[in-house]
Amino acid sequence: MVVGLLVTGVPLAAGLGGSAASAASTPRLIFGMGDEVSGAEATPLYGAAPINMVTSWYNGPGDLGWMTGYRNTSQMSQIYASGRAQELVVWLANDPSYAISAQFQSDIASLVTTFAGNGPQHGPLYVVLFSEFETYSSDPSYQAQLLDAYVSAVKVIHAAYSQAKVALGFGGYDWTTADPVRDLSAYTAAIAASDFLAVQEMQSCSDEPALESQVKESVAQLGALGKPVMISHFKLWGGTTACETSAMATFESHMWTKSELSTLTSEGLFAWGLMDDGYVNSPGSSYTTAVSDITAYGSGADIGLPPWSTPSTTTTTAAPSPTTSTTSTPTSTSATSPNSSSTTTTTTTTEPGGGTTSGPRGGTVGYWLTGADGGVFAFGGAGFHGSTGAIRLDQPIVSMASTPDGGGYWFVARDGGVFAFGDARFAGAVPSVAAVSDVVGIAACPSGGYWVAGADGTVWSFGGAPSFPSLGSYGVHVDNMVGIAASAGGRGFYLVASDGGVYAYGDATFHGSMGGVPLNRPVVGLAVDPVTGGYWEVAADGGVFAFDAPYFGSTGNLHLARPIVGISATPDSGGYWFVASDGGVFSEGDARYSGSLPGIGVVSGAGIVGMSTG
Repeated sequence: MVVGLLVTGVPLAAGLGGSAASAASTPRLIFGMGDEVSGAEATPLYGAAPINMVTSWYNGPGDLGWMTGYRNTSQMSQIYASGRAQELVVWLANDPSYAISAQFQSDIASLVTTFAGNGPQHGPLYVVLFSEFETYSSDPSYQAQLLDAYVSAVKVIHAAYSQAKVALGFGGYDWTTADPVRDLSAYTAAIAASDFLAVQEMQSCSDEPALESQVKESVAQLGALGKPVMISHFKLWGGTTACETSAMATFESHMWTKSELSTLTSEGLFAWGLMDDGYVNSPGSSYTTAVSDITAYGSGADIGLPPWSTPSTTTTTAAPSPTTSTTSTPTSTSATSPNSSSTTTTTTTTEPGGGTTSGPRGGTVGYWLTGADGGVFAFGGAGFHGSTGAIRLDQPIVSMASTPDGGGYWFVARDGGVFAFGDARFAGAVPSVAAVSDVVGIAACPSGGYWVAGADGTVWSFGGAPSFPSLGSYGVHVDNMVGIAASAGGRGFYLVASDGGVYAYGDATFHGSMGGVPLNRPVVGLAVDPVTGGYWEVAADGGVFAFDAPYFGSTGNLHLARPIVGISATPDSGGYWFVASDGGVFSEGDARYSGSLPGIGVVSGAGIVGMSTG
C-alpha cells in the first residue's frame, strides 16, 4: 500500500503551559488533589470545586503490587472519561539505590501502563520523577547517575504511553527571595529531556511568608527555562490544625488572587496540585475560600488542558461517513511535467541542489522523497538529515513527515515503527501499544509530536499530538485509509481513503470529498492548503481534486510510467508537487521543480512511497 501526505499547519499560540491563559482576563490553572486516587476522590473539595487532576504517589517497589492492581479495575479509565488528568509523583529518597537501578526502569514502564487505564477512555498523565531529587544524596557521582536514570526513564515512559508527559521534580525548600537564584547548570540534559518542570511547595505553617516567596521565585526561575511549570504538590505542616488553617487562609488571600495568578501563569505555571489535608478539606474559611478560588481560576469543565491532551471523547468536526459533495469542480486536466519514466533497481541517498521558491521557514523551499527502504532524497532547500537506507528493516517504510521548521523528519513503517532524524524527536511508536501490520501514514503536530494512522482509521497519538477516537468507535469500519495530514490550524487532522472519502478530526474542517464518486484510479494522498484550510486529493493517475483550495493542474490525462504515490503543497498555497513511485516529480502552480530521481539518473529499488515539503 502506498501513501502520500502533507505536513502543514502553524504552531499553536499556547504550548503545554499556561502562557495563553495569562493573556485572558482570568488566569486558568489545572488544580489537582492527592495523594492517592480513592482518597482524593473522597475529599470534599474534589466534589465541590473543579478539581481536574488526580494525584497518586509512588514511594518505592513496595507500592508496585497494589498500584498495578488498578489494571483489573476501570477506575483509571473512569477518571479520564470524566475529563480529568492524572499525576503520578515518584518519590524515592528513602531508597536511592532503587532509583538508579534497572529494576526501576522496568517498574516505571509497568506503572505508566497501569495509569494509562485499561480503556476505552484514555487521557493525559503527568509523571513527576524523583520528586525533591536534590535530597536523595549529596554525592556528586550519585547525582550524575540519578540524572542519567531520569533521562532513560523519560524515554521508557514515552514509549509506554503516548499521552504521558514527564517532569524532573525539584524541591522548593529555601527557594526564596533571600536566595532566589539556583545554579541549575548540572541539570541541563535532564531539563532538555523534560516535557515540563515540577516543583514541590511545602512549608511550616509558622513560616507562611516563606511559602509565598518560594512559590514566586521557583516558578519564575523554572519558567524562564522555557518549560511549562507545575506545582506538583503543596502542603503546610508543623503545627496545630488552627495554625495550618490560619496559614492557608493567609496564603489564599495573598496568592490565589487574579493579580498573582496572572503573573504565575504568564511565567509558565499551568497546574497546582494539593494534598488532601484538612486545612482545605474541613469546614471553615480556608475550605470555603478554596472552593471559591478554584471555581474562579480552575480550568473548567473542559479541563483547559494543553493541546496534546485533548480528552479522548472529542468528536470529529463532521460526520465520519464520507460525502460526495464538492466545493470546486474536480478535474483531471493534464499539465506539462518532467518525464517520470524509469526502471527500478536500487536506492541511494543524495542531496541535489536547486529550487528557489521561498517559504516561511526561511531560505528556499524544497522537498524530500522517501523510499520503502527509508532511503531519503533531498531536493532544493530541503536538507538531508539521515535515512534508514542502509538498515535492514522488519517492515517497509510507508510514509514520512517533516518537522514544522523543516529541520528534520520522521518515517513510519508498516508495523508502526517510527524513525526520527534531524530535529525530529522520537516520541513513541505503535509496536509499544499495539501489534499491527497495516499502518499507512504519519503526520506532524505543530504543537509537538505526531500522529500515526492505520488502514482501519485508527490513529495513534505520540508526543504533543492530541488524541481522538478511532473511526471504529463511531461504528465506521473500513480498511482503505491511505493517508493522514495535519489541519491548517494544527489541532486536528484529515484521514483520506482510497475511494476519496475524507474524515475530519479536531479543528480540521470538512470541505467535501470524492467519496461515492466513480474514480478512474484510487486516491493515494491528501495535502492541506495552509492558507485556505481546504485540501487537495490526488489519485494514482495524477488526477487532482480541489476542495476550497485553488486548482493548479494535474497529470490525469497523461500516461505515466509509474503511479503517483504522494502530494505536498507549497507553504504559500500557490501550488503543489506530487511524486510517482519511481521518484518522478510533477510541479503545478508556483511549486518549483528542483529535481527528480529519473532526472539525476537514480533508480529506487525499493520504490518511492511519499514526499514532504522542506
